Amino acid sequence: MYPGARALRRVVHIHCGPTNSGKTHFALRALAAAESGVYCGPLRLLAWEIHERLNAQGVACNLATGQELLELPGAQHTACTVEMVQLERRMDVVVMDEVQMIAHADRGWAWSRVLLGVQAQEVHVCGSVDAVPLVRQLAALCGDEVREHRYERLTPLRVMDSRATLPSIGRGDCVVRLTGLEPQPSRLEIDLPLTRASSALDRSPSAGGSCTRSRRG
Repeated sequence: MYPGARALRRVVHIHCGPTNSGKTHFALRALAAAESGVYCGPLRLLAWEIHERLNAQGVACNLATGQELLELPGAQHTACTVEMVQLERRMDVVVMDEVQMIAHADRGWAWSRVLLGVQAQEVHVCGSVDAVPLVRQLAALCGDEVREHRYERLTPLRVMDSRATLPSIGRGDCVVRLTGLEPQPSRLEIDLPLTRASSALDRSPSAGGSCTRSRRG
């Protein structure tokens, strides 16, 4: 299976830790320093963010998602959604974000496909520590060397003692809405009175909801 990848002596770097611990940052440093490579993640918005970041750093980077294809002359780097990774292409570094989604019932196959089949000298996977045992198991089946890097959260995360009210939300705050049994505020209730805040309205995929892009005022 995947003879091109099996012909390489790959090194799998596992960057694991909680949110806001810098794990993806260090993986991206390796990608930016490489002569060629790919970043892949679960969301089009993440791919677009990395595409913008690398180009701002002077690293020409293409963008490939299910909705967009932007190719820059001479670019040897690509930021894409995980399903768009081209396994037939050889490269130096691959960064695979949110690797814990490898266990997802519907989309996990895409992470497994990249981890098993990508032709890269270095494969950097970023995500929760929960994914480490499975990644190690798959890497062992492939005969890959594994190097694990653990990170701690850079800033503390604290749950508020009481529910926040809309007038108390300010610049830089994020509002997350999940579907549930209780009535939820509509987008207009949040966006119109609070143009100074960043509002992200999210509905759980398991509940059949949809996601609205954040708005900055």
